Amino acid sequence: MMGKRYLPAILAAARQALRDEFAENTDAEFPEDELAVYAGKVLIKISERSPRGVVETLDSDGTKKIDLSDSDNVAGDLIGDRVLKVEYPVDNDPPTFEDFTIFGDTLRITNTTPTSGEDVNLYCEEVHVITGSSSSLTPSMEEVLIDGVVSLAATAFLNKYRDQIVPSSIQMYQAWADRRTLAYQSGLDDISDRKTWQF
Repeated sequence: MMGKRYLPAILAAARQALRDEFAENTDAEFPEDELAVYAGKVLIKISERSPRGVVETLDSDGTKKIDLSDSDNVAGDLIGDRVLKVEYPVDNDPPTFEDFTIFGDTLRITNTTPTSGEDVNLYCEEVHVITGSSSSLTPSMEEVLIDGVVSLAATAFLNKYRDQIVPSSIQMYQAWADRRTLAYQSGLDDISDRKTWQF
């Protein structure tokens, strides 16, 4: 069984599928940063289908309001405003969940006012993470990520050089790009939202 793959391995697999492996004294057709941009776009699509479930712990300032923009973890990673549950006080068994509203970057607990400095847990759906040393993706999501990067890169290449490619070659390349796009879309369709939290 293959181990977890990180961003460099994902981009290398996409580059190999694009037949754009590095060769001595030649530039790659697809720069690393361009492939990374495509990976970011596909990662958002994957996360929209099956987000990363995370419990974020924030400190209360003694009011009903929690400023989400103060948290590097929450503010930039949320998909829309997908805070599913607010737990306060924390560590009760069973957990105590509070009603809340969100407006902009402010979450407001409806019924209770936490004491200043106390923890409040936010059960969130966030964008998946993949870096050079960490990943929250499953192996099947990794495959969708590779297919998506290849699909976007192949389509961009085709659009950029369409006028310079021989007509018979463009049809073959278009058919290949279309097959990669179908594989990507099929993989996205196979991703299901796996909520395992028990409330």
